[in-house]
Amino acid sequence: MVSKFTVIAVIGLTVSAVCMGAAAAIGGREFGGLDIPFFGGGPRCEAIPGATATSRDLDWDGSSQAGIAIHAIANYTPGSGDKVHATGDPAILAHLRVSNGVIKLDCRGWRERDADVTITLPGRTFEKFILTGTGSMNLNQLNQPSLDAHIAGTGSITANGKVDDLNIRMEGVGHGDFAKVTGRRVEAKLYGVGKADIAPTDEAEIDIYGPSEVTLHSNPPHLDTSINGPGRIHKVGAGG
Repeated sequence: MVSKFTVIAVIGLTVSAVCMGAAAAIGGREFGGLDIPFFGGGPRCEAIPGATATSRDLDWDGSSQAGIAIHAIANYTPGSGDKVHATGDPAILAHLRVSNGVIKLDCRGWRERDADVTITLPGRTFEKFILTGTGSMNLNQLNQPSLDAHIAGTGSITANGKVDDLNIRMEGVGHGDFAKVTGRRVEAKLYGVGKADIAPTDEAEIDIYGPSEVTLHSNPPHLDTSINGPGRIHKVGAGG
């Protein structure tokens, strides 16, 4: 009995260490919206006098990746403009910034208020989407040869369209729903207790560390799996 508890403890500590390490690797400042002292950067959020606009457009910084690090809803559709369009609480909008392709606040401490913000991402083609913290991202009508998707925290990404080579990496307890993304190959690496739905036609490479779960909505002829811990792979097949 002692040995079982020891194994469970080791797995838990390993998963925690991996998640925290991944968060640090992404960049602690991007977690400022979570108001975690050792990640938070910048001053505490305060209302800016005269900030009354309920919508705002921000110029894109030219990055080939797009991410959000606030508790907001982000929508992406190819060809839908070349700027970031945000709507919601005027006080939050006044603090929005774009840095290295990541949309975030220039302050910390308003975890609840930014939940009312909706963001429309530029319609250019991105090589990578990043979601950190507790937000959500909807990727619509994807049509590109390859894509990286990275979720760190408790957020969720839902996507549809076509990506021939999809690379998914998740840390934390988030959800990546790519069941409606058609493509030849998917590589999924999950650290923590997250969930991912995938549907590649030819090849799936799945690595799970901890109690994460992957649901396979297709029957690829080439399937390579590795599970370290109590994780699971559910095979529901095409149409499931």
